[in-house]
Amino acid sequence: MKGITIKSNNFNGKSVEITFNPFSGGTINLGTQTIPYDYISTNYEGVYSIYIAEFNKTCPLIVGNPPTPTPTSSSTPTATPTPTATYTPTPTTSETVFDSDAAAYLADVIASGGTTNPTISAATNTLFTSLKSNGLYSKMIVMYPFVGGTASSHAINANLNKTYDITWNGGMTHDISGSTGNASNGYGNTNFTTQDYTSMQFSSFGLYINGGDINANGLHGGFFGGNDGLLLGANDGNQIGWRHGQFNGTSKTSNGGVLTGNFISIRTGITQSDLYKNSVNIDTLVVPPQSTYNIPFYLFAANVFNIFTDNYSNDRLSFAFLANNLTYSEVPILSTIINTFQTSLGRNTYWYARNKN
Repeated sequence: MKGITIKSNNFNGKSVEITFNPFSGGTINLGTQTIPYDYISTNYEGVYSIYIAEFNKTCPLIVGNPPTPTPTSSSTPTATPTPTATYTPTPTTSETVFDSDAAAYLADVIASGGTTNPTISAATNTLFTSLKSNGLYSKMIVMYPFVGGTASSHAINANLNKTYDITWNGGMTHDISGSTGNASNGYGNTNFTTQDYTSMQFSSFGLYINGGDINANGLHGGFFGGNDGLLLGANDGNQIGWRHGQFNGTSKTSNGGVLTGNFISIRTGITQSDLYKNSVNIDTLVVPPQSTYNIPFYLFAANVFNIFTDNYSNDRLSFAFLANNLTYSEVPILSTIINTFQTSLGRNTYWYARNKN
């Protein structure tokens, strides 16, 4: 028995709908199948239409050659028979390339109970390809795009290192806009510590905050010992407090305005760390060298010496990351990539101002 195997470099394991139009005529609905899929038939040559609902993508696949039309002639020539292949071809679907890491992440989102659609899929693919084309993907140790609208899908480290999936605690709210704390007992443990950086002196972290209460004094991060810490949060209503290293007291800046936006904190040496909001440098700290500690970085709260949790936040996050070796010149590039992702999902906050109600 002859036939073909339909497989894909990017979509193996996916559920697809296949419609087959044989060159011999007619239409055959092969139904919903999981690729790789073996279609066993002597009549396998024709055009296959392969629809991947998860990505709203239809891939055409042509197997064999269409029959040559019989020429019109006053004579009746003897037709030369077309040779029939005696082997079983194994074609690969021809499709627009979808980043394999983006596809794996979205598959994990769906497996965890999250939902996607063509807009989310396209935005996620652009996020991954943009990070890679700018040399930033390899620098992301952990990355949380908060896609899928559920606690389980928002917990996923998009690099798919399951060690750094978020462990949620207390009261949290999860929807398509991101994850929101409750300012009383809700937080997420990223399971990431400063010891997981290649070097604390060239470390970075970032949060995309698109909602919350300006009056709350919540923090994200942790105190690692003495005055050491990685922290970002609201202080005194509309001031931004942060720490990236060892510092006697938390820096405050009103220049950054309210704590809503795309924040990136970066160190590129032993004595200085900088905070950016929406690509703009809003504060600089001169700090002693930072030590590393085995204390996990928290979202929506501060991990205090790995002994207790404090300073709960009711911010809404739609992106978070921890990275190695970012440079100053890469900060605006990364900020633009993240904001483009949020804009595609309708979660852009560059225009947003939190109110005090």
